[in-house]
Amino acid sequence: MNDPQKWTDEDTAKWLKEECGKLAFFDLNPYLHVADILTAGDEPMMALKVLDMVPGFYRDHYPLEMQLKKRQIISKLATPGFYVTNPYDSLVRADSSHLVVEGTLRGSLIFEDVHKYNREGIEPHIVDLGPGEYWLPIGLKKKGCKFSYQPIGLCTEAHNKAKDHILLELSKKPDPKSPRIFVSCELIEHLHHEADIRTDCERIGCVPDIIHISTPKYSFDGRPEKFRWQEQGDLGHLRTYTPAEFKSVVVKMWPEYKWVYIDSQPMHMRGLKAIN
Repeated sequence: MNDPQKWTDEDTAKWLKEECGKLAFFDLNPYLHVADILTAGDEPMMALKVLDMVPGFYRDHYPLEMQLKKRQIISKLATPGFYVTNPYDSLVRADSSHLVVEGTLRGSLIFEDVHKYNREGIEPHIVDLGPGEYWLPIGLKKKGCKFSYQPIGLCTEAHNKAKDHILLELSKKPDPKSPRIFVSCELIEHLHHEADIRTDCERIGCVPDIIHISTPKYSFDGRPEKFRWQEQGDLGHLRTYTPAEFKSVVVKMWPEYKWVYIDSQPMHMRGLKAIN
């Protein structure tokens, strides 16, 4: 088929199907390398987009190596089913929970709000989306705070373990007039749909007086060994945020609140309900 003038109709049809639009300079290796960099840097969703950004011929003749890379990434993406069964999500470290409250920005900011209400004789109701190890209610209780508590989580085992330490706070029926504090710490980067945070808040009829949301600044862990992401377990972080992106997403989610951004690792946003 070197001389097109001598081609038969079958030759032309074969060329149109197998060679037309093919690039002599196409190289899939940079795609694979960039996908590994992005995935290791907590950007697996962006890595999947990059693997789709090929010239037209290769969208119809997608390279097998790139198919396998996409499948490899997708197979390690964390889903709700993963969090239900993941043994690390069933851990409850009650003895050290107060140290998390004292030693982290998110913990100290939430403590300040609860403590301020308590000094005024008010017990706030805390709604905790993604309670994780239940460090927040257990730590606040150890520090003498008074509050009622409502978790929204997936892991029944962690909830049952936490009940031994915060049964009173879980069983308290909050005063309808008590202020609501809505918390979602280091969760947004795990969600396939960021807006689910507000959806979960609205589903239970919570109108927060104060909102606390935090997420890692940029990539959470940039050590060299993280590049071998295939050996690092499942991909819990689906994306990273710049400060501007984090502020934009949160403000868009709750535009009616007045927000303060605190630059740290992780970053933190505190929202206050505007007075009508």
